[in-house]
Amino acid sequence: MPARTTRRWLGWWQGPFLRTGVFVSICARLIGADVGRVPASIVDRLEGTQTQQVRTMLELLAPLTTISVPYGSRFLRGSA
Repeated sequence: MPARTTRRWLGWWQGPFLRTGVFVSICARLIGADVGRVPASIVDRLEGTQTQQVRTMLELLAPLTTISVPYGSRFLRGSA
């Protein structure tokens, strides 16, 4: 992946993402996540295998990425 893309993504994680309600919710669930190491510090705090951690992270981010799924990540976890 181009370095420019990586810089853009890290800029989003360290900037606009930190001001979202989703980030506030994640921090409330995962006390101790290091803001300076987002997104790695969030993934590190999740339980399970690396694959399970990534899936959980994607579920947590669902409300940011879609408006077509009611209740965002709750739908993905099967609790909607």
